[in-house]
Amino acid sequence: MMFLTHVMEPNSLLAADFIYVAWISLALLAVRVASQELLKAPLEKVLHWLRPGAEKQYKQVFDDLFIAVTSVGLAGFAVYVTLRANYECLPWNTDPCLVGWPAHDNNMAQRWFFITIAGYNVYEFICTAINYGTILNKEMIVHHIITILLVTLSYVSNLLRFGTMWIALFDLSNPILHGAKMLNTIDAPSLQNAKWLTFLLFAVMFFLGRIAAPPYSILRPAFTQSFSILPLTHSTTFVALMMMIFCLQCFWFYKIVIIASGGGKKKSKRAVEELKVE
Repeated sequence: MMFLTHVMEPNSLLAADFIYVAWISLALLAVRVASQELLKAPLEKVLHWLRPGAEKQYKQVFDDLFIAVTSVGLAGFAVYVTLRANYECLPWNTDPCLVGWPAHDNNMAQRWFFITIAGYNVYEFICTAINYGTILNKEMIVHHIITILLVTLSYVSNLLRFGTMWIALFDLSNPILHGAKMLNTIDAPSLQNAKWLTFLLFAVMFFLGRIAAPPYSILRPAFTQSFSILPLTHSTTFVALMMMIFCLQCFWFYKIVIIASGGGKKKSKRAVEELKVE
């Protein structure tokens, strides 16, 4: 714990951290390949028990299971760093996120959180490139490119506080989404109520973290403080990227509302399968 909260001097972030990003992405791929093979037989038995024939969907179920598990870890890490190691930069207290820049102290927890987030995004790009595991659609590729740009720019510009806080807000709904998608793929009669309750819980969390909170917690300080604190090139770049991300969230929420209003219809089942949100 002391290691994670160890304070680093401003501008002491290391170029070697980008190598760690690459190693983390490759380690995630290795874990994904190994666990998919090791869990194949027992998970297929469970799927067949839940619904005969569901074992044929093993790869898709495992993909959502793997993303859900890793998302729990990432979301938990994000919440811990935001609440315990982010120098009081919080969704409801945004002044410490920018005030005092560029002389912001940073710590090991923030550093490793950014490295891990970047590594996970690179891992999904690798999966897409080799057509294995998690395959990103066009919307998700755009989202990941913007996210990696924001994470990288926040990191090299010493804006870790602000970056940590907004990632934490956005990551809260991810595990619930992939839990709902996994239940949707299994499509067991006994899990229908659980599937839709999980999806509705995801919709609520998505709305709170990505639609309701950002105007106050992310966009307000970006528009009211960043232009007076950061260089113009920094502030305009960050605001433009944040607006792109927020507009994408609004588009995704529109799709979520359509799916939620469809109840248990087959078209809604297909829509849940195709919903890509990170």
